[in-house]
Amino acid sequence: MRSKTLRGPSSRRLTMLFLVVLLPPAVALVWLGLELLDRDRALLAQREFERREAAADAVTRHLTQALYEAERWLTDDGMPEGVTRITFSPSGMHLYPKARGLWASRVPPMREPATREFVEAERSEYMGLGDRGLSRYKALAASADPAVRAGAVLRLARVHRQAGRIAEALDAYLALAAFDTYAVAGMPADLVARREICHLLEAAGRQRELQAQALALERDLTEGRWTLDRPGWELTTADLRRWTGRAPGSGEAQALAAAVDWLADRWHSGRSLSESGHHALAVGTSEVYGALA
Repeated sequence: MRSKTLRGPSSRRLTMLFLVVLLPPAVALVWLGLELLDRDRALLAQREFERREAAADAVTRHLTQALYEAERWLTDDGMPEGVTRITFSPSGMHLYPKARGLWASRVPPMREPATREFVEAERSEYMGLGDRGLSRYKALAASADPAVRAGAVLRLARVHRQAGRIAEALDAYLALAAFDTYAVAGMPADLVARREICHLLEAAGRQRELQAQALALERDLTEGRWTLDRPGWELTTADLRRWTGRAPGSGEAQALAAAVDWLADRWHSGRSLSESGHHALAVGTSEVYGALA
C-alpha cells in the first residue's frame, strides 16, 4: 500500500520533471533542424539561380560576339571558312569570296569588239570573194583601237578555222584571249577564245594539249576568273565535262549558287531581304549572308 502511494505521486513528479528538462531542447532541436533544412533549400535555390544567371550571361556574350562577327563579316574580308557574303548596292550585287559563286543572276555588261569596220570584209568572207576578207582583217589587227583589234583577231580566227588552218586559228584565238575586258556575244572574250582553243585541239585529236588547256580553263573558272550567268556557266561546264570527264562545282556549290539566285531575285524585285536589311541562309555546311549596302 505504501509502495503504491509513493509510486503514484513520485512517478508523476518524475515524468513532469523529465518533460520540463527534455522537452524544450527537443523542440529546439526540431526547430533548428527545420530551420537548417529551409536554409539549405534557400541556398540550393540561390545557387541554381546563380548558375542559370551565369549560363544566361555566357549565352548573351556568345550571341553578342556572334552578332559582332556577323556584322564584321558583312564589312571586312576576314570571314571564316564556309561563309559567303553578298552585298547589294545601287552598283549591283557583289559576292565575296568571288570564287564561291558559280554563276551570277545578272552579269555586268562588257564592251563588245568593234563591228562597223568589218562590214565590207565580212561581205567578202560570207560570199567567198577574194581572200574572204583575210587581208583586211590582218590590217585591222594592227589598229591602235583595242576594240578594233579584238574584232579583227576574232574574225581572223574564224577564217583560219573554216579554212582548216589549225595553227593559224590557234594563234588568233591566243591573241583574242588577251582581250579580257571585252565580250563576244555576252561571254568574256578570253573565255570564248580559250574554249575555242579546246574545241580546235579536240577536233585535231591533240588530247595531251587539250587536257592541259581544259584543266587550266577549269581552274580559272572555279577560282572565279569570270562572272557568268547560269546559261554561260552551264555551257562552259558541259564542255569541260566532255574534256575532263568531270563537272566543275560540287552539289553544295550549286545549292549555294541557287541560294544566291534567291537573294538576288528578292533584291531585283524590290523585296527586302528582311526588316534589318540582312538575311542569312544555311546551305549544306555553308552559310550565305546577304546585306543591303
